[in-house]
Amino acid sequence: MEKFPDSARANFEYAFHLEKDGAIPQALERMQAAMKSDPSYEEPFFFYGNLLVDQDKSAEAIPYLRKAIEDRNDYVPARVVLARAFMNLGKWDEAIAELNETIGLDPTHPQPHLLLSQIYFRLGDETRAKREKQISLKLRRENPTILEALQPRPFPK
Repeated sequence: MEKFPDSARANFEYAFHLEKDGAIPQALERMQAAMKSDPSYEEPFFFYGNLLVDQDKSAEAIPYLRKAIEDRNDYVPARVVLARAFMNLGKWDEAIAELNETIGLDPTHPQPHLLLSQIYFRLGDETRAKREKQISLKLRRENPTILEALQPRPFPK
């Protein structure tokens, strides 16, 4: 951070560690700096939105998650958290649509199926809930490393 105070990546990485240490207000501040420094860098928008969803501020999170997806259409984690935000708000149709679109982009990812199983269970459709849960478990066994995120941006030199 000291060496590259204007770097979006440095601000983002510092924010990530602050968040892991429980310093949420400081993490949000560093993520805002990263978003301002490089508005095309999708990760700070995603993590900012994710933190808001975790703080039960789902409506506030949606624009940040949509921006992350706008910048990187195939960003599965952002799409999953966007679906969670919709779920938290009781917007089942929007959540289902987002998850189905995510499955279309990455049919091997187990998370969308797991969330679909939760939605269908809440809606009282146990048959679909069980089917989606089984698909999620199968995909997780077949792709054990799929939940590990790659870092698309290098550190500054």
